[in-house]
Amino acid sequence: MVDIMEVMYITFHHHHERLAICTADQIQLRDAEANLLRASPISNGKWLASCDTSVAVLCGKASYACASLQDASISLFTWNLEPLSKIDVDEVDCRGLSLSADGKRLVVTNWERCQVTVFDTSTGRVIAMAGESIPSGASLSPDGTIAVAGTADQGTGALLLFRVDLAEGGQMPMEKLPPPKSQVGLDDAPYFSVFSPDGKKVAISNESWGGRGVFFYDIETRQNLWCIELESSAEEPEAWSPPRLAFAENGRLLLVEVPGKIRAYRTSDGAPQEDLPSPGVPLAGFAVDDVRRRVWFPGDPPPHLPFPPAWSNSHTIYNSLASGPGFPHKVGEAPAVYQPLELVFILQLFKTHQARRPPRCQSGTIFPADDCILERVDHSDHNPLRQPVGEAKPGYRWSQAV
Repeated sequence: MVDIMEVMYITFHHHHERLAICTADQIQLRDAEANLLRASPISNGKWLASCDTSVAVLCGKASYACASLQDASISLFTWNLEPLSKIDVDEVDCRGLSLSADGKRLVVTNWERCQVTVFDTSTGRVIAMAGESIPSGASLSPDGTIAVAGTADQGTGALLLFRVDLAEGGQMPMEKLPPPKSQVGLDDAPYFSVFSPDGKKVAISNESWGGRGVFFYDIETRQNLWCIELESSAEEPEAWSPPRLAFAENGRLLLVEVPGKIRAYRTSDGAPQEDLPSPGVPLAGFAVDDVRRRVWFPGDPPPHLPFPPAWSNSHTIYNSLASGPGFPHKVGEAPAVYQPLELVFILQLFKTHQARRPPRCQSGTIFPADDCILERVDHSDHNPLRQPVGEAKPGYRWSQAV
């Protein structure tokens, strides 16, 4: 039995349909229904990262109020938990571990040298280093060409971008992103960051004297698109923790960890969406399954909750069903895994799934067909529609999508 408080991090990969969990003394591999497949012993496990090819576990002895790890190392495994390699990384930030999508590059924040460091995972050699002050929360773009991190010291702070693709002689170009439009400061702050699935956007979070902040940037233009300001999680700086972040709905939403819940924000403009209450457990990270439309939480076995209906639109529902279990299927039949969602599914092999605009899920408009949308009139009925497109049902009506 794994104590919830001992779980350090959790991640899910939809291609492999597997869940990886890092605890202090083991890494667990579970299937998409949380059944334990295998486990491998580790020592002082603290953080976890994954990609298409591998899982990386960061291990080390906690120091400096648990913000960094001494005598740290990174062990890489396949998605069958077969050992790949081990990289010694000295003293590192405990939250900054990220892999490129192909698993060939890995980034950590070296606190001993105060630099962000990129490794070649096959050889363990350093590709490049750069940084200033005390960086933390480094992450790597899916294609492995760009890294970001926050950096801070007493009275100063900045958000940094590194051009890994232009690395030469063990160094890589570094630039400062424009300061975010936020009252949350950048000084004395620990950071966390994550790239969007297409690598075009990045979200960076921190906690400083002004509270907890989330800063959303466009990578190409380097512009700060929007910010979120949240209440502080602790009074003492030693206990500060940046909100953990993850993208969902194929990058359409950014999920933000706040006490007692997961809060969703629309990435196009930062508009808040419906909250997802966490299942009564202290958060030690969370994992997103976009195909089955779930959020996983730490535990033994790890619990999960379905995406709230308001997180969805027709295109993401279509993509999820089309790539998920049970597809293709007969008209009017939804895979059982999707039945709990309070959505109306029009299932005629989705040949009319293209819409002129996204449906308004929160107002009852659920799924488009040609130029029309099906509008729920009676919100007390949450059963999926089981008639082909064009057949009405009591409590529903067709209206023009204009």
